[in-house]
Amino acid sequence: MASSACVLIYQLPTDNFILTIPLFGGVATSIDWGDGNFSYDNNRVHTYATAGTYTVQVMGSGIIMMDQAHDVQNSAVQYLIECSSFGEIGLTSLDYAFWRCSALTTVPALLPAGSNITTMAHTFDSATAMNSDLHQWDVSYVTNMSGMFTDATAFNNGDSGNNGNIVLNWGNKTQNVTDMSYMFNNASSFNQRINSFNVSSVTTMEGMFNGAILFNNGDPGNNQVHPIAWGTHTGNVTNMYSMFSNAYAFNQDISGWSTGSCTNMYAMFSSTTVFNQYLGSWDVSNVQDMGSMFSNARVFNNGDLGNNQGHPLAWTTSQVTNMNQIFQNAYVFNQDVSGWNVSAVQDMSGMFRRAYLFNQDLSAWVPSSSTSMYRMFRDATAFNNGDSGNNQNKPMTSWGSHLSNVQDMGQMFENATAFNQDVNNWDVSNVSYIEYMFYGATLFNQNLSTWNPTNASAVWGFLSGCATSITNYDALLNGWSQRTLQEGLYFSNMGLVYSSASSTARHLIETSYNWNIEGDIQTSVNPIPTNTNITFTITGNQNAMGDYLSAGHTYRLVDLSNNPVSGDIVLDGSVAYPTLIFTNVNFTTSGSHLLNLYDVTNSQNAGYDFPYNIIVSGGMACFKEGSKILTMEGYLPIEQLRKGDQVLTSRHGFKAINMIGKRVIDHVVSEERIKDQLYILSPSKYPELKEDLIITGCHSVLIDHFEEGEKEKTAIILGANYVTDGKYRLPACVDQRTSVYDKKGKYTIYHMALEHADYYMNYGVYANGLLVETTSKRYMKELSEMTLIE
Repeated sequence: MASSACVLIYQLPTDNFILTIPLFGGVATSIDWGDGNFSYDNNRVHTYATAGTYTVQVMGSGIIMMDQAHDVQNSAVQYLIECSSFGEIGLTSLDYAFWRCSALTTVPALLPAGSNITTMAHTFDSATAMNSDLHQWDVSYVTNMSGMFTDATAFNNGDSGNNGNIVLNWGNKTQNVTDMSYMFNNASSFNQRINSFNVSSVTTMEGMFNGAILFNNGDPGNNQVHPIAWGTHTGNVTNMYSMFSNAYAFNQDISGWSTGSCTNMYAMFSSTTVFNQYLGSWDVSNVQDMGSMFSNARVFNNGDLGNNQGHPLAWTTSQVTNMNQIFQNAYVFNQDVSGWNVSAVQDMSGMFRRAYLFNQDLSAWVPSSSTSMYRMFRDATAFNNGDSGNNQNKPMTSWGSHLSNVQDMGQMFENATAFNQDVNNWDVSNVSYIEYMFYGATLFNQNLSTWNPTNASAVWGFLSGCATSITNYDALLNGWSQRTLQEGLYFSNMGLVYSSASSTARHLIETSYNWNIEGDIQTSVNPIPTNTNITFTITGNQNAMGDYLSAGHTYRLVDLSNNPVSGDIVLDGSVAYPTLIFTNVNFTTSGSHLLNLYDVTNSQNAGYDFPYNIIVSGGMACFKEGSKILTMEGYLPIEQLRKGDQVLTSRHGFKAINMIGKRVIDHVVSEERIKDQLYILSPSKYPELKEDLIITGCHSVLIDHFEEGEKEKTAIILGANYVTDGKYRLPACVDQRTSVYDKKGKYTIYHMALEHADYYMNYGVYANGLLVETTSKRYMKELSEMTLIE
């Protein structure tokens, strides 16, 4: 009887236990219940008088299913400890055969002779103690292995450790399987080689190794010596959703897989924390969903072991509609994806969030279908569209009109601390959310005055903590005040500074659209000079103090060490727009000065997320338009020069222009020799000049020695005496050979920084024949308030 019987062993915990055996279909001709009782009437339910261990043997025919989930009444799944034989009773299905059999340790080494078993879906699902060797199972007729070992947390094909030495060598026996979805899902001990599997008929591998935290195709380390060389056999797979998600140990070569039929790769490598294989040759031309594909794949860099950027991910992505979080937390990923066709992608939210090394040029992307860019580059601290410095030479203006479908740009560049590219022409007319869009993007300083945020309903923190200059913030307020805006919005731009040039526009936005604007501060002059008394004004919201100001409290401006830089002011809350006016604030040095608003009453800072970033100019050191610079092509007007042009230096030969910029100034024609006006240098005083040269008062001629009194005056103007290319710098306003330019009006002035290894250093060059200074890259980037010219 036993030779052809299905044998199940139970350990029953209580007296009078009612057991229903999990066998369905056909006729059970004989059941030995193991307690001295037998059934011959096909009755499959039995009551045991006492607790104990019982061996149940079932004979019969046409019994096609062993299924613990088919009928859970009187279920004893947790008390089944062994199945020693499947018998020859007609089984064709092992779907859920041992589902939730948490005490099961042993199953037969062989399937029934001449087995016609065709489906094994969830066979060992949640059989958490089972670890039998199944490599001899003849699974030739099986078509469905979905969930077969799901949550079988002890299963490792008989291997009691993580040795990878008992291969699940089913080979061609799997050639009829079409469904391997979730086959090893959460099989947290499994790590045997399965590369022999013939997967040529498989159409879905969804979640196949999801949560199989030790799986590495039998490799117990990270030796990458066990490739899963399925090659063209994966050509029928259409679904690889979450295939290796949370397979923490997996890192084997799968580069040769045929993926041309696959449409879904969502979260395929999500949280594969050591995976870094080359996938550049994959055909993904039919994939529609790549959401979270490499999310949390923290070392994935397409097989590149460093940051060499030599392994482009040159995929055909024209069918992809979802790239949500595709590289989120892929900390080291930085390969070329510039050629991706993203025209069908609708969701780009979180794409490169916390991809800390990513900095590729995405200018060629056409995101014309995108509706969400929420957190797209948040915390992508290296991203600058392929610009490796702050050269602002990789504009993203090509995205421009292609953004008309985007509705959410919230937090898009939040804490993207390297980003500073031109986005001035972006179509944001349909965007509803731009809150925190550039929050903490500490280098971002672009003119957004042409943006039309007419549908924006969330704008808080938009530019908080950015490097946005007074000029660019003024331009934004002036530009946006001419738009039709949503009413009643909260617009905090903490740390920003505006001037009287935009104060009317700012007030207009507050009164016309009932916006609450706070976190910024107004300066009485722009640019802010050294050694000059400046007035700073903080204006509260209409009939309100906002979140940070309190009526009757005393405030002062302090530096980051809490040293006062202003007097104390008591806030009067009885007026419509309460203000704090700090006078006689004076800076003796140029550069960035970070100030906080200090609440003296509460003995703490007022609570703004970022200090005010006060950029103090050392004085405008520039050429008036028309000044001719000696280049490789001869003397050319400075306004005709561009980045990359070669300029002759006094000691270092020709050097390329790194940055060139311009701005408009008001030339006041003051009799006092102030630094922020124009001076004329004539050939009568400078024989080497070919024609008059007009420069600003802080622009220096390079000289061999000072005349009487010049050294001391220069130190006052520049803060010290400096040398460029072996010669002293003499500002035009100190040089007694110069005269104040006598034509009052607005003029465009230019300056340039040449390529230099030292961020803070400049060169001597020839302007109209006279040796003068260029400026440093630091001045152009941080202090010049100029518009850079490409």
